[in-house]
Amino acid sequence: MDEYNRMFKIRKRFESLGIKSPKSARRLSNEYIADMSQAKKIRLLDFGCGEGSFDVKSENIKYYGYDIDKKNKFADFHNLKEMEKMKFDVAVLSHVIEHLTPEETEGVLAWLSNHVKEIFISTPLSNYFNFGGFFSDITHKRPYSNMDTLFLIEKYFRVKRFYRCGIHTLNPLKLLVRFFLAYIFDSTAYTEFVVIASKS
Repeated sequence: MDEYNRMFKIRKRFESLGIKSPKSARRLSNEYIADMSQAKKIRLLDFGCGEGSFDVKSENIKYYGYDIDKKNKFADFHNLKEMEKMKFDVAVLSHVIEHLTPEETEGVLAWLSNHVKEIFISTPLSNYFNFGGFFSDITHKRPYSNMDTLFLIEKYFRVKRFYRCGIHTLNPLKLLVRFFLAYIFDSTAYTEFVVIASKS
């Protein structure tokens, strides 16, 4: 019963934090990092960096890339042990958690909670409008629903806000059809989910 009450309280708090945005997760992350680095120098960890996911260039950003692919030349680190004594202001996980099982995701969040002040996580939504987006990549292990993601993150960080975002079309007719079908099927027209959370 205590766990049920805890989950209920968290869910109620989440209801006031959600924002809908037509912007892509990449654009939101670039804006978030640009805003954060305006006032101070930050140490940024691009966790699962791939080929890099930032268009933001600033002298206030000290960038570190992490990727398990040892051939990835964009990554500074390929093993968490290499970063064990390091601390970061923010970690960005751009389309990373869908490549992990829930247990692996929880392990990553536990590690990050000891090394990072804030996190920015984005993942594709699996819905009528993005079904191919999630399942077209065979390295994706699991789609995460909004609540799955929020409750998992809330174990280690405090969720500040989250977005349902990414429309990926500017065609007015396609937008109208998409939102109409989302209404009919009680789904969402958005294709990505973003969470911003911090340790405090």
